[in-house]
Amino acid sequence: MKFRYKIVVGNLILISIGLGLIGYLMIRKNFNLARESIFQTAVTENNLVKSSIEYEVMQKIFAGGENSVLISLPSFGSKFANSIMMEDSDFYIIYGKSTVFSTDDNMSYNNEALLENATKGDVKYMWTEDGGKHYIEVVSFDGIKEMPLYFVTRKDVSSIYEMLDTQIKYFRIAMAALTIILSILSYSLSYLLIRPLEKLRKLTTHISEGNYHERVVIKSHDEIGNLAQNFNMMSGAVEKRVEELDEMVHKREQFIMDFTHEIKTPMTSIIGYADTMRSVELDRENRLIALNYIFSEGKRLENMSHKLLDLLYLRQKEVSGEVADAEAVGREAVESLRPSMDKKSINLVSDFDKEIIPGEKELLVTVFINLLDNARKASEENSTIIFSGKIIDGKYVFKVADNGIGMTVEQTKRMCDEFYMADKSRSRKEGGAGIGMSIVATILKLYGADLEVDSEIGKGTTMTVSFNPAEGGVADNEG
Repeated sequence: MKFRYKIVVGNLILISIGLGLIGYLMIRKNFNLARESIFQTAVTENNLVKSSIEYEVMQKIFAGGENSVLISLPSFGSKFANSIMMEDSDFYIIYGKSTVFSTDDNMSYNNEALLENATKGDVKYMWTEDGGKHYIEVVSFDGIKEMPLYFVTRKDVSSIYEMLDTQIKYFRIAMAALTIILSILSYSLSYLLIRPLEKLRKLTTHISEGNYHERVVIKSHDEIGNLAQNFNMMSGAVEKRVEELDEMVHKREQFIMDFTHEIKTPMTSIIGYADTMRSVELDRENRLIALNYIFSEGKRLENMSHKLLDLLYLRQKEVSGEVADAEAVGREAVESLRPSMDKKSINLVSDFDKEIIPGEKELLVTVFINLLDNARKASEENSTIIFSGKIIDGKYVFKVADNGIGMTVEQTKRMCDEFYMADKSRSRKEGGAGIGMSIVATILKLYGADLEVDSEIGKGTTMTVSFNPAEGGVADNEG
């Protein structure tokens, strides 16, 4: 959907919601006021009926006719029916559970729920619907000879519901007409406002095709004019940056290939020479010092070469669509690092949920071997490293947490760069080449996983890796 259409639709939605809410509140307020007015009228009618008939009952009792009160109730009701009640109202006199008087054709009053809720001295009411008509029924009661005497008035209030329906009908018509008018005005205005942005859109298409030298011409001095000016500046910066990136990428790949090629020959010579020197009869101490140095350096260069080749391979690798058991990945990484952890007396605590995640098992194991090995290098002897895998908010989250030396913010930003080592002396002592985290970042990017680092100098580091579970995994099924 084009932006100007979004503006039109957005404006109409906001206006419709605003006007609809105001209309609803006004109509509802009028309806409630009408109901309140009718309620007061119905209560007044009920009080008049009750007061008038109670007066007649008391007169009858004072005159000595207490036993004939029940017989006289229908005549009392008939006496006041025409003088008190309105045309749209009926009233009933119920003694005990029997209707002794009614102004409508149905002599029996059957709304027992209203009668059950009645209490002496209070007025109770209920809004009811019968045959498509709406009523308000009001009840009050007294007693004669310990039997309840109910006075019920039933008022037809359908007129206020008809008024409500009429107001809603006219409001809908007005809203429809207003929506059409506002749609036309909003579309016209949005077209005029968005036209300069269309020029920017076309230019972005040209730039995306590689025409970085093109610039947009907009002469207005408003925010869009400022945007166009900034866009032109950005285009120039992008053009320059792309050229720099092309050159940098070429240099980096060339460096890696050249470096790998150059180290293979001396690496083979050093390892072969060291192995030969081990069998020659020399001064034992000096011979072993020299040989161990040559041999260890040769192995380090060989390891660096292999890692560089792995990195180049991973960057050119296509996603295979394979999946792996997250628990099995974690367990294998733990078992691979267990000897080196034990050698340093580090307690490695692990716990994994079952789940299927995207990725080749061997590559994912490589990721966590690197993370665990970095945690080991950063940790002191007799410390603890926690390695866990849990399903959190629909994702599978691995965490590697240590209490080691930690890193600065700058170090965490650069830790995935090739050959970067936060602590070079410690890394070289431990046999690191500064390429492991580059491999980790490349593998995780390959399978769409996220890496987050939380580290503080002297307090340790927590590496968090989040995977979207593969289709058919536990998290998918739970969803």
